[in-house]
Amino acid sequence: MEQPINSVSILVASYNTKPIYITECIDSIINQNGNFAIELVWINDGTDKDGTLLLKQELQRFQKTKKNAKVIYKKQSTNMGLSYCLHEGVLLCSNEIIFRMDSDDIMAPERLNIQYNFMHNTPDCVLCGSDMITFTSNNNSFVSESALPILGNESRKRSSASPFRRCKVEGLSGPPTEPRGGSARFTT
Repeated sequence: MEQPINSVSILVASYNTKPIYITECIDSIINQNGNFAIELVWINDGTDKDGTLLLKQELQRFQKTKKNAKVIYKKQSTNMGLSYCLHEGVLLCSNEIIFRMDSDDIMAPERLNIQYNFMHNTPDCVLCGSDMITFTSNNNSFVSESALPILGNESRKRSSASPFRRCKVEGLSGPPTEPRGGSARFTT
């Protein structure tokens, strides 16, 4: 396989996500088509000890399995909330195009290829979204296909990683001034 000419960052934050979801999320990243160098930035938002151990094992498996992959891992000492973690994650990403996904999501195999190529060929595009498929976690049964799904109890999403341009979000605001539980105010 030739050396990749394109690099992307994938940003994931997690808090006590079910182990099978972590595995499926990482597998969907491993199984992406295309020739990309992937920087996986994972923010552990205070997950318990057992969950943290499993997450670290899965990230090691990713690094060993996926060629041209780099993992950046940060563990918060306490649950800080999603917006805080995403802000931290963006600062750790080194690529211009960042794919954001939840730790219980899975990406369709062509996701990076299609959305990266669109953003690369459309320099004015700041954020690229798409439809997603929602399914139940207990038997993977189809729930809906929509741009704006309504998620019920134990529903999961397929292909909801929305890429954005780092240069357009960097500097918009600082991190929340208070961690989870406080009022989410942003500084500028």
